[in-house]
Amino acid sequence: MVVSNKLDIRRKYKMSGALSTTLGYLNVTTANTTTENATLELLSKLIPALMKTFLVIFAGFLFGKTNLYPTKYASAIGRLCGTLLLPVALFNAMATLQVTDAAWQFLIAVAICKGSLFFIVLAALAVIDKKEGKIGRAAIWSVFSTQSNDFALGLPIFQVLYGSSQPGFISFLYIVAPVNLVVLNPIAFILMEYSRKKKDGKKFDCESVGMVLKRVFTNPLVLLTFLGLILRYVS
Repeated sequence: MVVSNKLDIRRKYKMSGALSTTLGYLNVTTANTTTENATLELLSKLIPALMKTFLVIFAGFLFGKTNLYPTKYASAIGRLCGTLLLPVALFNAMATLQVTDAAWQFLIAVAICKGSLFFIVLAALAVIDKKEGKIGRAAIWSVFSTQSNDFALGLPIFQVLYGSSQPGFISFLYIVAPVNLVVLNPIAFILMEYSRKKKDGKKFDCESVGMVLKRVFTNPLVLLTFLGLILRYVS
């Protein structure tokens, strides 16, 4: 009787072990399937969004090359977007921005990444370039390396990734612009002005810096960004 009980216990133990192993395998398989389905669903939304963006860019390039859209009209649209539409969008985003820990973390992360790239490019080209005016050229390349089209490419990606789950994250995209407009670009413009003054044999002083900063901070993009932040904190 004792031997029979031991055999029964062993059979039950083996069966329970096999059952737990099977259930564990099924859970892993189900989790992998769910992850794959979520990834495929995300790609099915992300790829069309990116295709639309690049299609618009390609259409603009094609219209310019074939003269289907005259240059004078393109210049007018560019001025409209740069001096009215985009500044108003930034003003609205800054005025309604929800200042949370996530927003600060996102801003700090973007500032560190862009700032590091900016100064690495600036220092590398200043060392490599041996010709006259190297500081100005290094500043131009630093701007090129950090001046990405965050709104055209970032907005569709943010809408796909966070549009349904975290709608507030989309507004974070607009706080990327001040990193370039208010911090990095003015540094580059001052260095360009310094290089130009040095090349022309003119004096570079505080007045030169003031003129550069005046042009930067009277730009509609920068001005409305500041006004939006002021309105946000006042209200």
